[in-house]
Amino acid sequence: MMKFLKKGFTIIELILVMAIIAILSSFIFMDVFRSKGNVALITTMDVLVTDLKKQQLKAMTGNTEGRITNDAYGVYFETNKYILFHGLTYDSSDISNFPVDLTDGDQFDLPNSLPQLIFTPVSGEIQSFDPDKNLVIKNTNTGSKKTIIFNKFGVIANILTNQP
Repeated sequence: MMKFLKKGFTIIELILVMAIIAILSSFIFMDVFRSKGNVALITTMDVLVTDLKKQQLKAMTGNTEGRITNDAYGVYFETNKYILFHGLTYDSSDISNFPVDLTDGDQFDLPNSLPQLIFTPVSGEIQSFDPDKNLVIKNTNTGSKKTIIFNKFGVIANILTNQP
């Protein structure tokens, strides 16, 4: 008596394996997407903190940038960008303003944030400091938020991270 061995897979086995592969692939893709959003937020924070410190340093050292007197320096925030400027108030028509666009998916949470930061000459303190106002940046792709908390001297006292 001869036994016939069947070689190959049934259609159910093939569908089951493809479903498992699809599920595992979706988990990997979602994790990569979330990681990309978190890296974008961290990069935005690093660049922003560097720019804030540079603006404060310019105010403290009396950097004139070719003007007659030293000025205050500040940062004005919009939803998807911030603008580096000089002077006691932000003037959108000033050609020396320097806009910095945020990375994809990052934006300022303006209702809860500071509209602008102005560092006073010599001391570098924040003009019209309000301890209840912080700087909040969120990534719309991941829902992650970072909050920068300042003290009245313009020093970053804390950076809080809020993961969804």
